[in-house]
Amino acid sequence: MPDDDLLQRLRCFHSDAFPLYREQFQSLVDEGQHPTTLFIGCSDSRLVPYLLTGAGPGELFLVRNVGAFVPPYDGSQGHHGTAAAIEFAVLS
Repeated sequence: MPDDDLLQRLRCFHSDAFPLYREQFQSLVDEGQHPTTLFIGCSDSRLVPYLLTGAGPGELFLVRNVGAFVPPYDGSQGHHGTAAAIEFAVLS
């Protein structure tokens, strides 16, 4: 997809779609996010969680990586992005 096309669609979102969701986005800013569903999916560009589920802004907390991989638990102090995302989703 050419960059110009992507930028044009972003402009259309701001002018056409964003106004429809303005109050919902403002609520997410004011009250913070409290998604009801953790969605672990592949980072494949053909997978679009919001289209697949019909979810709206603030409903899904997304973890996306190659192969939708969830590593086994490791109690070390290393960097564990997927574990941190799961912890946030459960605690929020």
